[in-house]
Amino acid sequence: KKKNAENVLAGEMILTFYKPARPENIRTVNERQDMLFGTLLDEILRKHEADTVTSQHLFNRLILEAWNTQSLAQLAMSRNDFILELQKRNWRYDGRLHVWRRGRQRGGELALDLESSQ
Repeated sequence: KKKNAENVLAGEMILTFYKPARPENIRTVNERQDMLFGTLLDEILRKHEADTVTSQHLFNRLILEAWNTQSLAQLAMSRNDFILELQKRNWRYDGRLHVWRRGRQRGGELALDLESSQ
C-alpha cells in the first residue's frame, strides 16, 4: 500500500491483485491469447498517428496493452520475429535516426539483415 497514492516515482512497480467474480475458463484465455500479439500490435500502430515510432515507445505500449489484457506471455518472441511482424505491417527501420518509419524504405534507412543480427 502507498500512503500517498498521488506521489508515484518513476521506476516503481505497482502490483494490482484482482479476483474476478467469475473466473474465466483457462481454455478460453489461452485461445484468446493465441492471436493476441498481432491484434495488440495492429491496435497500437493504428492508434499511432505519426509516421515514426521509437522501439522504446512501441515496447512500452505493447507491455501496457498486454498487461491490461492479461496476455504478457504473448510478448515472448525473438527479435527477428518482432522485426518481421513490423515489416509485414509496412514499417521500416531507420538506423540513422533509430526509429521505425511507416511506409516504404527511404535512402538513409537500413534494411535489417535478420541473418546477421542473430
